[in-house]
Amino acid sequence: MRRTIISLRKRPIWRNWFIVVLFGLVSMEGIAHLQAAGPAVHFLVPSGSSPGVLWAVEKLKTELRSVGYHLNANGGSGIEVVSGATDLPVPARKPEGFRLLAASGGVRIAGFDDGGAMYGLLELANRVRQAGRLPENVDFSDAPAMTLRGTCIFLMKLGSYDYPVTPQEFPFFYDKQLWLQYLDFLAENRFNYIAFWNGHPFDYFVRLDRFPEAQAGMEPGLLQRNHDMLMWIANEAQRRHIWLMFQFYNIHTSVYFQKAHGLPAWNSKPTPLLTDYTAYAIERFVSEFPGIGLYICPGEALNLEYTDSWITNVIFPAVKRTGKTPPIMVRAWAIDLPHMKKVVGHYVPLYTERKFNVEMLASTVIDPENEAWAKLSGNHVVNIHCEANLEPYRWSPPTFIQKCIRSSLAAGGTGLHLYPRKVWRWPYGCDRGTQPQLQWDRDQLWFEAWGRYAWNPSLDPARETEYWVRRLSARYGNVTAGKAALGAYEKGGDVLPAIQRIIWLGDGNHTLISAGIKLDQIANLKGIPFDPMPGIVRIADYIQILKRGGRAQGKTPLEFLDEQIRSADASLSEARHAAAAATRSREDARRLATDAEAVLLLARFYRYKVEAAVAKALGESHLDEPANTATCLRGLRESVDQYRQLTRLTTQTYDSMTDVPAWDPVRDLPCPYHWSDLLPVFEKELAAMEREACTPARR
Repeated sequence: MRRTIISLRKRPIWRNWFIVVLFGLVSMEGIAHLQAAGPAVHFLVPSGSSPGVLWAVEKLKTELRSVGYHLNANGGSGIEVVSGATDLPVPARKPEGFRLLAASGGVRIAGFDDGGAMYGLLELANRVRQAGRLPENVDFSDAPAMTLRGTCIFLMKLGSYDYPVTPQEFPFFYDKQLWLQYLDFLAENRFNYIAFWNGHPFDYFVRLDRFPEAQAGMEPGLLQRNHDMLMWIANEAQRRHIWLMFQFYNIHTSVYFQKAHGLPAWNSKPTPLLTDYTAYAIERFVSEFPGIGLYICPGEALNLEYTDSWITNVIFPAVKRTGKTPPIMVRAWAIDLPHMKKVVGHYVPLYTERKFNVEMLASTVIDPENEAWAKLSGNHVVNIHCEANLEPYRWSPPTFIQKCIRSSLAAGGTGLHLYPRKVWRWPYGCDRGTQPQLQWDRDQLWFEAWGRYAWNPSLDPARETEYWVRRLSARYGNVTAGKAALGAYEKGGDVLPAIQRIIWLGDGNHTLISAGIKLDQIANLKGIPFDPMPGIVRIADYIQILKRGGRAQGKTPLEFLDEQIRSADASLSEARHAAAAATRSREDARRLATDAEAVLLLARFYRYKVEAAVAKALGESHLDEPANTATCLRGLRESVDQYRQLTRLTTQTYDSMTDVPAWDPVRDLPCPYHWSDLLPVFEKELAAMEREACTPARR
């Protein structure tokens, strides 16, 4: 896939080689001093190399200098860089593949393409960082399992899509230093695209002469500033082999266009005005930014009957009129498979995208509907979306993540679209503290693990344990802390997903496991719809079995939740060990422990709440009513006690749990909301049950 944002000079056919020397002109005495200080190296880089190759060369030079090498135009080991190599072994003979050959006399990095050469250079830089020297006797080939590996940034917030792009709303967008840090981080972890999300972003970046009312409310100079900033981001991303996409909803318009024409934010069917305006906005944007892809959400507003024709008769023709062919991705959201089949074949390059587990991360088993979508174009991106059941805790078990990627590939996935942990509040989170922590620092392991396994999900588990212990030891200062931190992640990794599997109160990010559940919501829960959960009896089935006087065959919901409590307890023990042993990032290690404690309290809350709900259902069926009433009250009191402890703990650690309006267990909550907003709901529920138990009919 072409990722050029601005045109580059055509590479000379004769491939002139030039020597890249960083130190400039120095005196002969200076050269002698440098030669005495450490070994020399020189670079052979083809003229006309891509920005990504040149950027990675600079990264490698920095690593070499840091371990004592100096650059010499005529002496020392040679580092040769080749792009478009034809002599690669089969595993590397694909886009972004590379081969690293190292011997005592020098190193050759051969890339299948510019991306492969860049990643080969970064691989060498990492080896220099690890070993403190250039490697010898190495013949290593590599290439990605997934061709697309991206993350996203919301130009949206508080669960709403239609925000103008301004410094007041999104100050991070204008922070160039922040962008350089993040782009470097993504490139080093082999991510190759970023998707911006906004209800209708085009008006904020290109002038719409035919529809000036769509931009009438913008501050003077802001449109040009946004245009220039996006161009700068695109060029800096290109230097790191990262391309950009713009996700948009249909049919949405700019906030200014809505006001001028008296339109709602969401429009459910096309009109001549909306058709003309949308096509023109897209045509102008693609003409100005031909290297930025389009990422289409066919709804949520647009009625299903119009989705395929809107894409094929409005969006695709607008793009084709520019004479450009940016990549286009269509989300499996508000469009079904029959309508999407009508879209396929009308545009190339076309990608599909579907969520891994709706808006949760509930299982390592992918939603099987991805398989049918993956067959449509052969280019299918799997979206790790919102992870509402994990909010807002630290959660990054490498083994769980590796299994998710393997499941995605088995279903036909060829790409990854990864949400940050707090996508609605980018680039910071909701941790309490005097210094806000950037998400790629706080959740470094999250990004690293998904990027690592999207590149290669077949890495050996034993060696992976060693790798992650090494990474976490570097983070927390020593091996003891590193091993314990990895133990905390791995042992507690399936607790929140497991609770989601058996509860499954909702499938959207408006419903959080951490928010809890009301008693009357539990009895009919059937659990995750697409994971068979073999050997586990679901809550609704368990209640019916008990009502019939039967015995459950398999693990009961209470036994299943007891297992999660034991896992959470083991995770907390490891996390506390890590916090005690850490000599670096000690505050982060402490928060890993408080998160593990919160997850344990949450697991206990659900265990007691389900026990109370089962007893209540049996009592209402007049099965040993006094005993079941007592069991219900006991479980309910214990669940409230656990939630009360959870509220006290999280009051110290988080300002809120989510930035999305609540749907469950109740809707009348502020946004964002905290555990302290839910505790009165559960206390009130307990008080009502206690009053009911004391009525004459109950005596």
